[in-house]
Amino acid sequence: MKNSQKGFVGVFVLLVVIAVAGVAGYYFVSQKSGRLSIPTTQVNDNLAQNDTSSNKPQNEVNQLPVASPKQQENPAPSNQPKPTQTITPKPTPPPTNSTPLPPSVPVSSKIDSCRTISTAGEYSLSGNLINTKSEPCIKIQNVSNVTLDCQNYTITSKNENYNIYVKGSSNFKINNCKLASSVSLPSESTQHVLRIEDSKQGEISNSTVGGNYATISGSSFVTGRNNTFNTQFSVYKSNNVTLKDNSFNFAGGAVNIAFYEGNNNSLISNVLDGKDDGIFESKDGTDDVVFLDNEDNDLIQGNTLRNAYECAIEFNRVAGLRIVSNTVNNTGLSFLCGWHYVSAKGITVKDNTVNNSPSLFWLWRERALRANEQYVYFQDNLFENNKLINPKVGTGFSFGAMIDFNKPIISPQNYIVGNNIFRNNDFTKLIGSLRVAPASVVTDGGGNICSGAEVEAKGGGDSIPFCN
Repeated sequence: MKNSQKGFVGVFVLLVVIAVAGVAGYYFVSQKSGRLSIPTTQVNDNLAQNDTSSNKPQNEVNQLPVASPKQQENPAPSNQPKPTQTITPKPTPPPTNSTPLPPSVPVSSKIDSCRTISTAGEYSLSGNLINTKSEPCIKIQNVSNVTLDCQNYTITSKNENYNIYVKGSSNFKINNCKLASSVSLPSESTQHVLRIEDSKQGEISNSTVGGNYATISGSSFVTGRNNTFNTQFSVYKSNNVTLKDNSFNFAGGAVNIAFYEGNNNSLISNVLDGKDDGIFESKDGTDDVVFLDNEDNDLIQGNTLRNAYECAIEFNRVAGLRIVSNTVNNTGLSFLCGWHYVSAKGITVKDNTVNNSPSLFWLWRERALRANEQYVYFQDNLFENNKLINPKVGTGFSFGAMIDFNKPIISPQNYIVGNNIFRNNDFTKLIGSLRVAPASVVTDGGGNICSGAEVEAKGGGDSIPFCN
């Protein structure tokens, strides 16, 4: 072959090689570029379907989020919206040698002298305390969540003051305390060995309280359990106070316990002893064991009431009171009494057993209307299944009951009486008849045992049908 032809063929082969290499390079570059480019698909509600049409507006395409290669390899399930990628910062680990914050309340604190407690926590006595000042020894004031355990040590007062005073506090507990007074004060003294005032949700338990008075006033949801009270106890303008499984023993005043101007208070399964010989004329103990005035919806249930020279229970104005399943022994006048400002509406007296008393009920009005009183009620009351056994005979009070709401001290239009059911009561036939006035004040519900009933008129009057 001629040299010019060989040169031409060489040039041609070189051009072909260059062209093939260029095509191959272009193909490789374009494939790589396609794998790394931003996707231009419009994502609809179903991620399994992609709209690949080329007529989508460019600005709509540009608003789509950029998906990472990992997201493209593992798409989200088709029924879930596509999540927005966020970056959660990793928490900074605490320093290994950090000092813990001090607790917000003291876990425990020992008390060795009289003091005020105004911080939540658990407190206990380390020994007996003697208070010579005219102010509380232990004052729990304006605080919540305080527990005071006296560890069976004694706090003794040598003046007219409080051994323990709880004021404006809540969620408190007082346990295992012995409170005493070393001074003998008259019954009208203002000394309160224990006083709880304007407080709520508290508890007193396993304690012994002596002195002149223990008082709960202006308070709610306070419980006293398993205590011994050798003092007069009063609950004033309070509600939902529950006194259960306590022992009340006091002989120096009018009553063991009194409830005034409150509601929904309960006296349950306590033993209350007035320390009297049960003779009306001797008056060597308390007048009455329990007294109530201006109380609504209280409960007196399952208690043992004994040794009073007048009555086990006396009341002035009450409504909704329930006196149920109590055991009574040795009273000088009656089981249930009221005469000063007595007024009763919607009360239930049921299943009580009375031993060694002259009568079951002694209820009549002897005083005029009080300033805030418009009517005297004896209405819608139930007396059922009460039983008198071993009655005291031969006394001036030895007859089944006195129910008199016809006294002229109150004008007839100011008495509202009626629908008072007496049913299945055992007054016994060993004492005098029931004395009632007017005749319609009680209704014989049947099953009553007594020696008869009379309309009260100077100690006796016309007989009325009543009792078996």
